[in-house]
Amino acid sequence: MKQKRKRRLIDLDVQGALARRIILHWFVFLAIIALALPLWQVWSNGFAGEPFSALMLEAWRQTAPVFFILLALLPLFVMDTIKLSHRFAGPMYRFRQTIRRLAEGEDVDFIRLRKGDFWKEFAEDFNAMLEQIDSRKDAATSEAGKDEGLSVG
Repeated sequence: MKQKRKRRLIDLDVQGALARRIILHWFVFLAIIALALPLWQVWSNGFAGEPFSALMLEAWRQTAPVFFILLALLPLFVMDTIKLSHRFAGPMYRFRQTIRRLAEGEDVDFIRLRKGDFWKEFAEDFNAMLEQIDSRKDAATSEAGKDEGLSVG
């Protein structure tokens, strides 16, 4: 059964930074295209004796649909970036929560990541560490039981 994520933003610092960066890149791309497409069109059509401003206005009129398409795509780019970031922000969130619980002395379960998540090798190492902690705790408990048994007699 596929586990669905309940929250869109798991780690606002990381995922917010990614969203801001993709928006910045998109605007830089848009600005470059906004300058390059009309200039390219003017250059490729030649000046033909018309004023540069008239040529640029006509080029903008012809390329305007491209900008509306790009504008419509921006939310999709941002949402896809946030969805992708779930694959690494989600596991890190789970690791942090588990480490905090472990530090408070609680018993914790092994980390099991979703299909497609990043950090699977880290999860395996983390789970191996949990096994070591459990085995040492069991050994210490067993040793303490032996010591109590010896001192009773």
